[in-house]
Amino acid sequence: EPLLAEHPREPQFHIAYAEILRLQDRRDAADAHLRNALDSSGWTEPLLLWELFAALWNEERYDDAAALLKRARRAPGLRGHFLVDHAEAMLNASLLEARADSLSRRQARRLAQRALKAARQAAVQAPAQARAADLEALAALLIELDAPATAAAMLRNARIARQGEPPPELLVVEAQALQLSGCLEWSLDLAEGLRRRDDLTPPLYGAVAALYADNDRLDDAALVYEEALRRFPEAGLLRAYLAHLYLRLDRPAKGLDALKGWNDPPVIALRLTAYLQRALGHGKAALESLQRAEANARETDGAEDLTADVCLFAATLCEEQGQIDQAIDYARRAVDQAPDDPSACNFLGYLLADHNRDLDTAAELIIQAVTAEPDNDAFLDSLAWVRFRQGRLDEAHAAMNRAIAAGMPAVDGVILDHAGDIADALGLHHLARWYWTRALTAGVPNADAIRTKLNPAPAPQIPAHGK
Repeated sequence: EPLLAEHPREPQFHIAYAEILRLQDRRDAADAHLRNALDSSGWTEPLLLWELFAALWNEERYDDAAALLKRARRAPGLRGHFLVDHAEAMLNASLLEARADSLSRRQARRLAQRALKAARQAAVQAPAQARAADLEALAALLIELDAPATAAAMLRNARIARQGEPPPELLVVEAQALQLSGCLEWSLDLAEGLRRRDDLTPPLYGAVAALYADNDRLDDAALVYEEALRRFPEAGLLRAYLAHLYLRLDRPAKGLDALKGWNDPPVIALRLTAYLQRALGHGKAALESLQRAEANARETDGAEDLTADVCLFAATLCEEQGQIDQAIDYARRAVDQAPDDPSACNFLGYLLADHNRDLDTAAELIIQAVTAEPDNDAFLDSLAWVRFRQGRLDEAHAAMNRAIAAGMPAVDGVILDHAGDIADALGLHHLARWYWTRALTAGVPNADAIRTKLNPAPAPQIPAHGK
């Protein structure tokens, strides 16, 4: 308060005082102080206006924020200022999101147009010495409003006009905006420059790596993560990202090496470990890691249900280990999590059909999947297979023909194997052999079983008895 008395026209002191009031849970007093300070300035201090607007916006008091900006637009000292237009853009974008359910299509379009117009005006007027946080926020808003080229141009102009090196946060956002605008080489040029800086934080390293990964330069992305971990060896999230990247690169051993930095690995690390172990062919160890992750999640945050995708992965591991009942249980949990997901429905339906369990339920699940995606060759194959298991061979044959047509020209080997079984059951033995031969060419996990079908062992000869 003494500082305010000595420097009544210094907006930063008023902003700091209002923040103290907020920390004391005196929100109304903080808002009133900022409003009084703004009145005392004759409505000429944009920073005071911005802080008051931000407080109202954060509290979702959109009507009060709109009234504030309406008065600001009439004030000669604020009209057309960068921060006023920025606030106008934020308000309209927020109203568009908050009231989406009650807006007509015309009203929604009008709000979107107002938000974009104000954001573009703010970008044009952004001063060279604007606060980095304000430029970053406006650029993010422009990207959200599908105007990344405007964001990139604004940040480039600010970078050229500023003296000294710009904050890395602004360079990251500029690179992201350039990437979204299709200027990939310029985006990666900025990424290369960022890698040479010594002031990147772990999140910024992650953002730089993502720039490379999004441009299919996965090796460069991995190098960025490795550079980051040399500087921040305790940054566990970066380890997880690097391990996942190595999984994408089909280098599971290096992914497991990246995760070794954790003495007490969290759930995300254990789940990644499971995926990496399976990629190395260690299915039993993968299942143990996944089940350990599930147990830890239940102990730490009470989470009892895995996501549908993780449940399906667990079901796959269980089936591979011959634990069919447990596989079915995980697959049912996946469907419970995502009852409208055709992939989950197909997985459980096929699993049941393949092991001759509850074939009526299997058929219902698979039909639901096929209805959602009628040209999905895997789903049609599942339909053919469950009809085959039910003994409805004509329907199985019709569904298989659809599956093969949908999979052309590169039909999956498992589908061709199933087609051979169905044809053989129908007495079409030559056609069955043709399908099985093509299945071996396409590649299948059960190649030995198919060779046995193609070359069955001769029936044992019963010796004749002499008189």
